[in-house]
Amino acid sequence: MALGAMAAAYDLGSRVPDSLAVVGYDDTLTAQYVRPSLTTVSLPYYDIGATAARLLLKVLSGEKAEAATWLPTKLVIRQSSGNPIA
Repeated sequence: MALGAMAAAYDLGSRVPDSLAVVGYDDTLTAQYVRPSLTTVSLPYYDIGATAARLLLKVLSGEKAEAATWLPTKLVIRQSSGNPIA
């Protein structure tokens, strides 16, 4: 979505990040290679999988699983948000 927003901004004559800052979510491999590179939120994929497996095993063994689990994310600042050094 963020890459599409950057492309649409370009098509409309807007410059990222000069007139529009764009931040994505998921830190796909493409995010670092587009120009300007995409500022994005990086997810802890291994921890997501491990937590899901742990919760599933709890449920399968008849235990009550937590209703919500919070995992840390990381903001990867790149050029699309106006970072002058990335």
